[in-house]
Amino acid sequence: MERQIRRILTDLGIYSKTKGFFFLIEAIDIYAKSDEKLIKITEDIYPVIAVKYKTTQANVERSIRYTIDTLYSETPTEYYLSVFGDPKKRRKPTNMEFIATTAYELDSLMYTK
Repeated sequence: MERQIRRILTDLGIYSKTKGFFFLIEAIDIYAKSDEKLIKITEDIYPVIAVKYKTTQANVERSIRYTIDTLYSETPTEYYLSVFGDPKKRRKPTNMEFIATTAYELDSLMYTK
């Protein structure tokens, strides 16, 4: 699943030069594998990633937010436009919105193959 997540993030315009890229891979994977979609980002996702990477939850949150902010401020790829829509016409997604939307995109791609 990690390969598909990497592909989606790269197609969206996010590259591995930021820590947020790797944290997003983990976050999307955790979200996609959870049985209940009522998962809480601050209780169920950030702590797991922080332990794995030996960092703080605040650093995980900040790195993901920075990565999304950077992506949002750049010229969107066609794939980004198809998944999230035109950034000029809507607000920037929150960390959880980005993770959930990307996980749903992953899910739909896995079922179409």
